Amino acid sequence: MVIGDRFSRQKSILATSVAVAALGALYPMLCDPTEIMTGGFALVTAIHTLVTLGVYGKVPELFPTQYRLRGAGLAGMCGRAASIATPYATIWAFEQFGVQGVLLAVIAVLAALRAAILTLGVETAKLSLDDNGALADGAEEALAARR
Repeated sequence: MVIGDRFSRQKSILATSVAVAALGALYPMLCDPTEIMTGGFALVTAIHTLVTLGVYGKVPELFPTQYRLRGAGLAGMCGRAASIATPYATIWAFEQFGVQGVLLAVIAVLAALRAAILTLGVETAKLSLDDNGALADGAEEALAARR
């Protein structure tokens, strides 16, 4: 809690997605059981952190207060739909292209996430929830004038 708001959610998501891509690329090459357990733990932790930052940290801040619950619910529904489809897409990619194909697909999705955050992302660090909602409504000028 002490450091939770010291780093912007966007920068945290960007850094964590790089860690997931790097750990995901490294993991299939590990052979020693200790390395496999340590690398797997680090990879799962990074994935969990990425999902938690996105779903519970960033997504709700993107919607105005009166639509926050609906927006976060819709985003959560889309995430669950992707979670349902992902195992089937992974199996297909593995059958067609092997482990390298699966890794490239995951890295491509993470690259698309980073590109979307860098080009479309709204920085919400150190803003109140109401101010975040104003940003979602397009009231950047009013917020700038209040500062």
